[in-house]
Amino acid sequence: MEKGPYSLSFLKNILDNDCQLPETHTAMEITPFLISNLGASDSELRETSYRVFSGLIIAGSGVNYSPDQLREIGKQMSQNLRYGIGEENTDSVFVRAFSILVLDKVIA
Repeated sequence: MEKGPYSLSFLKNILDNDCQLPETHTAMEITPFLISNLGASDSELRETSYRVFSGLIIAGSGVNYSPDQLREIGKQMSQNLRYGIGEENTDSVFVRAFSILVLDKVIA
């Protein structure tokens, strides 16, 4: 599933460039797209989004995200850990599982 102006091929291009964003985009601009894909049922989109997101985060504080932005991302990932608890037959487990992986990168 592709949402907004971004796509799987857009993300793959970022990965091919060692998680360097095109000059026309910022990390915060694509972050909502990355977060929305953490629960995608398409495993390639979900995993590619996670790889780009984690690459942007581990580049270091101040490179792609400010310390305040990282704290906000951490808060959202923490909130996502309760997303869909108790649901049956949904993909909400992906949101929780991939949010903890992102949270690990934020904490590190």
